[in-house]
Amino acid sequence: MRKIERLPISETAKGFYLTDERRKLIQDWVETEYTFASSARAAYDNAMVENLRQYEGVPQRSVKQYPYEGAPNYEFNVSAIAVDSIHSQTIDLMFSISPAVKASASNKDHVNLEAPLQRLIDWGATNEWRLREAATSAFLNNIKHGSGVYYVPYEEKIKRTDIRKVIERGPRIYSVPVEDFYVPGGVENLEEADWCGLRSFVPEGALVLYAAERGWNIDGAKAAPRHSKVRNVRERYGKTTSFSGRKGTVSTYEVLKVYANIPIGGEDLDLLVYYDPNGHHIYKVTYMPYDRWPFEVMRYQPREHLIYGLGVVEMSRQFQNGVTDFMNNWLANSFLANMRGFKGPHGAIGSGDSIKMRPGKYYGFPMPDQVEIFQMADVYASGMAAVQTLLGFAERRTGVNDVTNPRPSSLLGNRTPGITALSVMQQANRRFVNAFDEMRIATQKAVRQCLYRYQERLLADDADVRDHLYQLLGDYDGALVEGLLRDENFDNAMKVELSATDATQNRLQERQDAIALAGMLGQYYDKVVQLMQLAATQGVSEEMRSTALKVATATGEIIKRTVQTFDTIRDPERFVIDLEKEINAIPGVPEAGIESLLAMLGGAGGQGAGIPADLLASLGGGQPDGGAAVPGAGQGGGGNPVLSNGGQ
Repeated sequence: MRKIERLPISETAKGFYLTDERRKLIQDWVETEYTFASSARAAYDNAMVENLRQYEGVPQRSVKQYPYEGAPNYEFNVSAIAVDSIHSQTIDLMFSISPAVKASASNKDHVNLEAPLQRLIDWGATNEWRLREAATSAFLNNIKHGSGVYYVPYEEKIKRTDIRKVIERGPRIYSVPVEDFYVPGGVENLEEADWCGLRSFVPEGALVLYAAERGWNIDGAKAAPRHSKVRNVRERYGKTTSFSGRKGTVSTYEVLKVYANIPIGGEDLDLLVYYDPNGHHIYKVTYMPYDRWPFEVMRYQPREHLIYGLGVVEMSRQFQNGVTDFMNNWLANSFLANMRGFKGPHGAIGSGDSIKMRPGKYYGFPMPDQVEIFQMADVYASGMAAVQTLLGFAERRTGVNDVTNPRPSSLLGNRTPGITALSVMQQANRRFVNAFDEMRIATQKAVRQCLYRYQERLLADDADVRDHLYQLLGDYDGALVEGLLRDENFDNAMKVELSATDATQNRLQERQDAIALAGMLGQYYDKVVQLMQLAATQGVSEEMRSTALKVATATGEIIKRTVQTFDTIRDPERFVIDLEKEINAIPGVPEAGIESLLAMLGGAGGQGAGIPADLLASLGGGQPDGGAAVPGAGQGGGGNPVLSNGGQ
């Protein structure tokens, strides 16, 4: 359980006092942690470089001289087919449903807050938080390299021209490159990490501006000799560059933004440290502006007890290598099988024992009868069979069948029933359940982080954020959302989830499920109305009323349990009718059934406890405040035996 105790504003406004002793302590701590983290992540960086090469289809060697000069030298990027297919499926599943993100109350007390919070989420995800743009890159990183990272800061930017001033403030969702995100080696869960960091490269001019505007100490800064290895490869394949320092024209500096929990002065302090790894220098130290790490991590195929996962390219690596070797050799063999070689004694060819051949060229041989032609290679069909086997293994490993792209008729017959076809499609998609859940959960957590950024600013009494909410939602809904976000129990009060809940679902299946649910609920509501009529009918016996109520209660429980099986429904109790409550609300029940109905609802022993006063008034003429007696009621004697206690 996470409990946050707010400190007085007067105390938090002082800021972090950085003495020389503290500077040395923090600098040594960050330097040690970053060095170990970089060393621990070196192998993963090398794997990402290889992933980029294989995805882009770049050959390992620039030229291949075997079995002849200039032999076929292609990289058959089988993994790229799987990556693109899974990425497209994920984007479609996440964002084809409207709304993509939905808010739901965890309990009945907060149901009235669902609609205003949903309005804020709909507007923010579309206009302010940049959810779709961040998710597109994060999903591709995750599928390709095995890990994806969201970064959710609160930003304030001011843009001014000669005629207007534009102020942008609010949370933003960014997809950050995996190679620029650092955590201690061996960490499995981000919440258990003592620190996490984000690396960036800034030009010298920006560093000077930070020193003037933000109070950075840049005296010991040292220019970065090179960019990130992974970033260099990524930009080279993308035919662009962002690191001007490598040309020697402008110095570029590396900045590591470290969110850390550091023990200082007998307590753990949450600090934000701006650190220069090249100059082993601290630019600035402040208190961390957020209550939680502003990062969310996803993994495609988790590796147990590690924060970095396994991606599709690495899954397919051995199969892609095998297909590449077989296909290059098969192409070379096909070329040689259609070529002919010459053999004979030395001197049979006038220009020497080696000649260059081309169509239509005249060849003059001193001894033509001694020159023989021979076939250089044969065609073997087993090579393509081996390629098909490797592709089959790659499909089974990654879970997609777009590599060989079989015809639909090979999977489903021409007369396959629709439900059977959907079952086959779901079975094929279950391979992605774990990977899909990782991406879904990380994305909805990133949206929740945006709400945390609002919450942190409101608790810090930021009037601009409050005015923004009221302007966006109106006074009434704005006040509701402000009260919800100011509530320390916000985590437990509301759930924020992606509407796409499971990779096994598809839109056709969801539509059929909705139709089936509507039909089932329609029949249930018809039965409830019939039972209501039965309970309110004159002359119905107590036994019949009791049976009707039991049937309604049991049917409602069955409906509730059935509705709970639908992933898209989070509040099944709202679909169930409380028959007893509805009977109590009937304004007039026939006289002949009053006694048995009250006996059934009032409990054993003829006690009327628990019966609403307004119901007693409507049934027997008593007053809701209990001031007037119900006919037949009294202290003992005759009258209605159910109200023998005086109608209390």
